[in-house]
Amino acid sequence: MLSRDLVGRKTILLASFICLSIIGAPQITFAGECYVDDESEASPADPATITIKSSGGTYSELCGHTIHGSGCTVEIEEDQTFADANTDCVRIGKGVTLDFNGNDLTCTLTSSRCGYAILPNLATGSGALKVKDGVIDGCWQFGIGEVTSSGTGQTIEDITIDLDNDAPTVGCGTAGIGIVGWKNIKRVNLSDIEYGICGAITTIEDAEISDMSVAGVQACGENPTIKNAIIRDSDVGVLSADEQLTLDNVLLIDNNVNIDVDSSSDKATLKKIVAYEGADCHCTHDDTCQNSIDDCGTFSGSFVSFVDDAMR
Repeated sequence: MLSRDLVGRKTILLASFICLSIIGAPQITFAGECYVDDESEASPADPATITIKSSGGTYSELCGHTIHGSGCTVEIEEDQTFADANTDCVRIGKGVTLDFNGNDLTCTLTSSRCGYAILPNLATGSGALKVKDGVIDGCWQFGIGEVTSSGTGQTIEDITIDLDNDAPTVGCGTAGIGIVGWKNIKRVNLSDIEYGICGAITTIEDAEISDMSVAGVQACGENPTIKNAIIRDSDVGVLSADEQLTLDNVLLIDNNVNIDVDSSSDKATLKKIVAYEGADCHCTHDDTCQNSIDDCGTFSGSFVSFVDDAMR
């Protein structure tokens, strides 16, 4: 018979072994997950990567779905079309990367407009939200809709948006806004809309924006930086209200007004600005055209160039 002391020692050793095994065990990591058309998460999740393809994909088409998750990637493997008037294509929540892989999302209507091409819903999911590498075109009312919460985990990159704002000549109606309220916007090309980018923006970088009937960029609610951008052939290049705007290496070409700030107290910081001739007014504030672009901004940086000497 084992002595009580020996039993006790064995019990202590066994407990120590179990403890060390738990501490030394590798950390278990869980893969991401996607929820499609299941905002309450009542059903088991889809895998972390789902594909959109008419034949052989997880789902045959993008439009008509709501998607959220955590670490969820949606791979769009072919062009997508939609033709429902005043109807949004897809709603995406947090934790989703929507990767177009170079494909198009097109509203094919010709006598009216679809709703939003992409509409965020940040009440669902967890984690960062990203839209990347695609083209949104045709008769949408809006391109990528508003992100309504703060934070930096919201990114658009490598996206082209052309909403055929000239299409009223064929009955499509007027387009609204290309991108609304996203924090970080990189490598975008926007054309033929009322507003290119609008809302509480943090950073716009490597952008080309043209042919906006109202404004290339309308910034409000943050202190945004526009860097390495071309804004051209629009009614107003940059429209800024109640924040400290920074323009860094921005080319302004043939806009009716290049920069419009809310008042003289809301001057922009201007770095490496090139403003080409063609503007009716290079700077307005308090709804009045000013004599010089200096009235809309404070120069900061080593290089500022104007093609037309009358601009300063």
